[in-house]
Amino acid sequence: MKERTKQLAIGLVYEQLRQFLCEYKETERFNQAPPGAPETCPVSYTSRRLLEIWRTACTLLQGERELLEKMERILAETVYFTREYEQPGVVRRWKQLNPNLLFFEAAFDFMEESPELYEQMRMGLLPFRPDCLPDQGWHQRRDAYFAAARGRLSREGRRWSRDLVFQEELCRTLELEAQLAAAKPEELQELLRAFNKERGPDQRATAVLFYPYRWLIILEEDRLFLDNEVDQDNVGFRLLFWRNSYEARHGALPAAQVLLEVEG
Repeated sequence: MKERTKQLAIGLVYEQLRQFLCEYKETERFNQAPPGAPETCPVSYTSRRLLEIWRTACTLLQGERELLEKMERILAETVYFTREYEQPGVVRRWKQLNPNLLFFEAAFDFMEESPELYEQMRMGLLPFRPDCLPDQGWHQRRDAYFAAARGRLSREGRRWSRDLVFQEELCRTLELEAQLAAAKPEELQELLRAFNKERGPDQRATAVLFYPYRWLIILEEDRLFLDNEVDQDNVGFRLLFWRNSYEARHGALPAAQVLLEVEG
């Protein structure tokens, strides 16, 4: 399949999936079928829609095994999300790809409403412990995030809706997924070779990581903060861990010192 044809096919499949995710608010978090749908059961509706998208992918990307495997994984993760019925309710990989999804974790609400119990839970003194246990720094970033979202919706003449903002983040995550699906490992390897050719051995880079809307080249010394090897088929999904680990040790991330940003 020609590269141009392949890119168009990827775009069509992701557009269908984007349209599906845009029904999140209308369907009350996929708890009901939208008006006009032949199904009354929301599970039947979401199953049919996602199966249709999978059939489209199989038709347009016939013979592209690696791409179809990526599409299958993304659709499986979407199925998981539609069955969780909560925010964010997505797989960990989506939150690593788009950290803004973390701001919708229920732990933040529990932190505000029951701070004493939350502290006990954070310290492991209670029999349950959620995956996300934000600190005050994350809480402040969350407040700033929602304040900015409220201001943006107001300027655009739209009513405030947490579900709407979350829906937009879902679509943003899908855009990032599309960019990852289109990434070619050989091009990233060439990017590394060109980068290292212009620098000395003490500045050698060993990884190209993807972060929202740009590529980041990671120097060898900073690679120590990654908790596992970079998978070239899923470039950069560990960056959030690395970034948090670095800032925990050294404070705010000094972009010019640690990262070199490269157009994606």
